[in-house]
Amino acid sequence: MSASTGPRASKAALYRRPLHQAGGFEKCEQGLHEWFSSNINTGTLATKGHYAAFGTSEGEIFGSEDAGLSWQRLATGLVPVRCLTVL
Repeated sequence: MSASTGPRASKAALYRRPLHQAGGFEKCEQGLHEWFSSNINTGTLATKGHYAAFGTSEGEIFGSEDAGLSWQRLATGLVPVRCLTVL
């Protein structure tokens, strides 16, 4: 899930929570920017099993192999990412 300080806000972040356990959401931090300049839209976030990936309006793609606990930047310098899928 992503959230920001408001529409067209400049402080957005990605959050995670295990699907089959009780508890709240935690901010994804390891390997990510402290804040993103725009929200991570649903169409730019994709998952398959424990793998997750998302793209940003700044043209970056990030991936996680541990259900969002840690992230790696996979690409940069792209056009703004509008959709993403994991095969």
